[in-house]
Amino acid sequence: MAFLWFLIGILMLISIIGVPWARACFVIAKFNLCPFGRELISRNELTGKSDLGTGLLGLLGNIIWFILAGWWLALSHVIAACISAVTIIGIPFAIQHLKLAATSVAPIGKTIVKKHLAEAARMQDAHTQLSQIRGASINVPESPRQVAISTTTPSLAQLPPSPKLKVARGENVLGEFTESEIQHHVASGFLETTDWFWDAEVNDWKALSELK
Repeated sequence: MAFLWFLIGILMLISIIGVPWARACFVIAKFNLCPFGRELISRNELTGKSDLGTGLLGLLGNIIWFILAGWWLALSHVIAACISAVTIIGIPFAIQHLKLAATSVAPIGKTIVKKHLAEAARMQDAHTQLSQIRGASINVPESPRQVAISTTTPSLAQLPPSPKLKVARGENVLGEFTESEIQHHVASGFLETTDWFWDAEVNDWKALSELK
């Protein structure tokens, strides 16, 4: 399947008019070779900014793509998923093929990142949307992590006591979690021990590694 995606990318380049689709083909070809632990996500969802690939032109490009190549690439992935699932031990590969089948329908405007980054981006996007719905802004800390540059932690106004702890990475608030949820997310790789949590008792940020 990776070879097939790469071959289509080459054909797109040769056709000249298919150059906008070629980049997406090469990106997904690499994704086919190493899909585990990584995820395809919209660039708009990841960066919070729109570009040509995620706007109206990207939508039109995906429609043209689906008509010319997307539907049969998706079908190829579904067939590969069925063959993998029949072997039982190939079920994890079948799941990846089904994800790639969905990707084949509309690949333009997507990029590949590690799975925990995709989850963090979606969580941050959900916070932003919830803030817009409620008509209130979410408090974002002033650079809660500068590990390589400084050992100091940020300051923030006193937060009301809560059974859940506010967790942040960089300038982004990842959400509020209980201690057990934090331990689970650290074990799964979604959170890192170098992320920060707000300690209301000392009115300051602390690294998750200090959480007992």
